[in-house]
Amino acid sequence: MSDDDGRVSAPHGAERAPGVDPAPFDRVLLAGCGLIGGSLALALRAVWPATRIEVLDPAADPQVREQFTLVSTPAAAEDADLIVLGAPVLENSRLLDALARHVDAATVVTDLGSTKAATVAHARRHPHLCFIGGHPMAGSAQSGFAHADAGLFVGRPWIFTPDTDGSASPQRVGAALARLTQLVCAIGAHPSVMGADEHDRLVAYVSHLPQVVSSALMGVIGQAVSADGLQFSGPGLLDTTRLAASAPALWLDILATNAGHVGAALDALRRHLPTGGALRTEPQRIRPLLQGGRQ
Repeated sequence: MSDDDGRVSAPHGAERAPGVDPAPFDRVLLAGCGLIGGSLALALRAVWPATRIEVLDPAADPQVREQFTLVSTPAAAEDADLIVLGAPVLENSRLLDALARHVDAATVVTDLGSTKAATVAHARRHPHLCFIGGHPMAGSAQSGFAHADAGLFVGRPWIFTPDTDGSASPQRVGAALARLTQLVCAIGAHPSVMGADEHDRLVAYVSHLPQVVSSALMGVIGQAVSADGLQFSGPGLLDTTRLAASAPALWLDILATNAGHVGAALDALRRHLPTGGALRTEPQRIRPLLQGGRQ
């Protein structure tokens, strides 16, 4: 969000106040600067203007160059005390490989991806890293830095998935988690901690299943009635298909890295869907489905 003069203002609920704690990180490298990464960068700048934020993203929006310092080599990680992987899930793993040899053991590494088990497992290939998986439960059907908002995370959960089976000591992981917790609280988010697989099962139901259903619903309806028929739709269709406008490339990575849990969620949904025959001959059997959805 911006003031009238174009300056980025602090997110509501996370304004800097006299005596605010010092920034937990002084030098941040953001690898990938789209909607989520860009919103984080704007939020950090709003709360801690003195924090140095560099962006490693060859495809960065021109607006990113106007706001932050662009770097062109993974070697920039040598100067960072926090590295944030903000690209799609599978690209984050490739970025981690490219950055790892430049990362100091004292540097904290986290990500913003929507699945965690695959990324946490990949980070174990670099045992010197202190990697804390992260997932801000915030977003938009829009994508790209042009839609970034410093207030995007205010009031939203931010899940961390520290690797308790990795090579980093519990003390090192705990210290890194404490610094990340301070960061997300300062930008208005509500941190939670859980295991990577627990996270992936949860988001399969509350995030990934809704996306697949929304896209499928729009596809079925669009093919059946075409644009001419869609002009007669009401707000209900808009509400239930809003997510269908999301970027396909982003979701392909998410679904590929959470296929097991998303598959189980889809199977559960199929078991709840009535058949045409049941609607005709046993309509009362559908009542629990309709009533359950109102709870």
